[in-house]
Amino acid sequence: MTDPFSLRMHASAQKAHDAFHACADRFREFYIRAPRKWAKSTFCLQEASLVCWAKPYARVPYAAPTKEMVKEFIIPIGREIMEGAPKRLRAEWKPSESAFVYPNGSRVIVAGCDLGGYKRLRGPKADLCIVDEAGFIDELDTVINAVLLGQVITTGGRILIVSTPADPPAHPFTARCRKAQRDGNEFHATIYDATHIPMAAVDEYKRVLGGDSPAWRREYLAEHVVERLQGDGHDVGV
Repeated sequence: MTDPFSLRMHASAQKAHDAFHACADRFREFYIRAPRKWAKSTFCLQEASLVCWAKPYARVPYAAPTKEMVKEFIIPIGREIMEGAPKRLRAEWKPSESAFVYPNGSRVIVAGCDLGGYKRLRGPKADLCIVDEAGFIDELDTVINAVLLGQVITTGGRILIVSTPADPPAHPFTARCRKAQRDGNEFHATIYDATHIPMAAVDEYKRVLGGDSPAWRREYLAEHVVERLQGDGHDVGV
């Protein structure tokens, strides 16, 4: 199928898409460490849609940190994406199923992981699993290992794990990312790679936050940052 989004992904997102698919035969999990404003949720929903369009009755569990994020970010972004897709491919948000349902019967089931909401994502099988803003999901290891992994073992499906670096970096996402970086199944981007953001806006973010501040480095350079160390008190990346 022709990718309806190929001309709409910014350059860094297209590189992430290519990297994700290039290692499909070697890695079940793939990590994207990217800054704010990189359009992470848009990317995740586009990848989910590509799977759903290609296979009738595909199933894609989609984990977000909270129910509020689902309401304020995921659903509106999904609807916006569908408005730009060909009418014959457009999914409809079904509140009763907490899912985007596609004309061919495929579904993206979305759940916030707070208050045990990740349990709604359990199922017999999945063609792709997505963990959006993984660095802000409290029970990340449980979501990935106990809920999602078993659904893709027999389908050849994969788990796409995307986030801005966690704060604090003791969160499991940090260790998972560092291992993925060593192994070759991580994609890293900074705000400078997000070519859809005007450079004037980037310069403003940097000026307001401070060019070497932990917030700038974590949120916009997507570095794992320890803000305070015992001893000399300097901030370092990890």
